[in-house]
Amino acid sequence: MSCSSRPRPAAPDTTRQRDGPSIPPDRQTPVVPSAHLSSPPAYQALAAELRRAILAGVWRPGQRLPTEPQLQASSGLGRATVRTALRQLGALQIITTRGRQGGNYVAIPEPTQSAAPSPRASDGSSPPARQPCRTRSKSGA
Repeated sequence: MSCSSRPRPAAPDTTRQRDGPSIPPDRQTPVVPSAHLSSPPAYQALAAELRRAILAGVWRPGQRLPTEPQLQASSGLGRATVRTALRQLGALQIITTRGRQGGNYVAIPEPTQSAAPSPRASDGSSPPARQPCRTRSKSGA
């Protein structure tokens, strides 16, 4: 018997429905409204809310923030979301974390270098001109 005389398997029937009942078009999952797509993730919204509260003076520099469980209870968000929001504020140097079980604190702002007057700019003059480099003569003298 040759290979060409063997019967080929039937092609799958693509018109047949798959297992389970079909869902009528009016009962399918609705498309997510565009308003949900433009809102920030929950951790960013919480981080922004905490940042606004810090800038408004609810917590002062050096003051301890509420614990993670307290923030979870007050915001209604999960632990991972609260931790991500706090981590984001830490990356922005708005808060600091003091080790294991030390808590989160409002960062104490460091004085910026731009606040101190520059010694060159104090007299209003421009910086001194640079002197050209000396070159050696080829005679070796």
